[in-house]
Amino acid sequence: MLAAAVAAGCTRAPGPIVHGPPVFHNVSATVIDSLPLLATDNGRLVCLAEGTSPCPHLPARATWLRDGRFATWNRREAVEVWTPGQVDPMRLGDLGTADGQYRQPVSVGMAGGGYVVLDQEERAVLFYTEHGRFQSSTVAPANTFVRAFGYAGPVAFVQLLRSVAPDSSATLEVRAVDSPGDTVGHAILTVPLPWMHVVNGRPAGAMPVFAELPVFAIAPDSDIIWSDGARLTVTRQGPDGSVRWRLNSDATGVPLSPAIVSTIRHAMGADTNATARASLDSSIAHSPATLPAISSLLLAPDGEVLVVGFAAPNALDRPAYLLDATGLPIGRVAIPGAWTVLLHGGDSILVQLAGANADLELRWLTLKKP
Repeated sequence: MLAAAVAAGCTRAPGPIVHGPPVFHNVSATVIDSLPLLATDNGRLVCLAEGTSPCPHLPARATWLRDGRFATWNRREAVEVWTPGQVDPMRLGDLGTADGQYRQPVSVGMAGGGYVVLDQEERAVLFYTEHGRFQSSTVAPANTFVRAFGYAGPVAFVQLLRSVAPDSSATLEVRAVDSPGDTVGHAILTVPLPWMHVVNGRPAGAMPVFAELPVFAIAPDSDIIWSDGARLTVTRQGPDGSVRWRLNSDATGVPLSPAIVSTIRHAMGADTNATARASLDSSIAHSPATLPAISSLLLAPDGEVLVVGFAAPNALDRPAYLLDATGLPIGRVAIPGAWTVLLHGGDSILVQLAGANADLELRWLTLKKP
């Protein structure tokens, strides 16, 4: 679960440094629900994965790099760097075991004037020039349930999950590090997880069926934008913990209703054994009354934040909320369930969806603001 949180919880963009005294916004759920609904326009097609084009053919991940460039990849396809004004991307290495190749890319970032790829399977960090030429590689620590290493643009970080004693709840800690081998670094976020216990590097006891995992994005100045995921509350703070801005809200996710529980049970199938059903019952009993409110935070180059809500079972879409560079909510967006939102660009979002002949495509969609 921890490694998955690195994959899904940290999406980085070159947001500007926020100066001045802290800014606090206290907004009720009623105000959140009454935000103007922003429409999306078709925008610009980036690529269509029709079989031969350089476009992700599997569910993709993406991250901002520099000068409007962004990278896309998945665990079974090579990393590609897209540059504004250019049709075809630049490929960073390729899949394989030779020099400059990788088996399972899980994180992409920047190092010096070039790029860096973290290979989960080979436990290696590979460095490339700004023109995509392979330079060198080094050993990376193994990502486990309790320790996951990754890159957020130029910031290398490690995500730790630990309990101080067998009977104590766990704590999630994010530490900025100087290099893959750095085991100390400095903490930029510490969040308690009262619903989780960790013993010998593994979860212990019953887990909620829908876990409220903290989500975060890291800016190039090591500012971190984060939420505990339970409520629509988001904070941007500096590496020393000083608050830049904070959105406080009592808005939560949708209730964990009997209909949702029934949907989960139905998905298990009639042949599910008694042990699995008992485990599900225990997880439901330990779940909060509401589903998580936030699934990811996407930071735009201009400092705006797109807060993507949690997709409830059988829901046709998920909510998303647009925050300006000071954390003030300025609009909401209904995200269809078939869309995967990869990046937020301020006035647009990059999505992966089924296009012509059901082939996956990448497309920038314009956000029509009020």
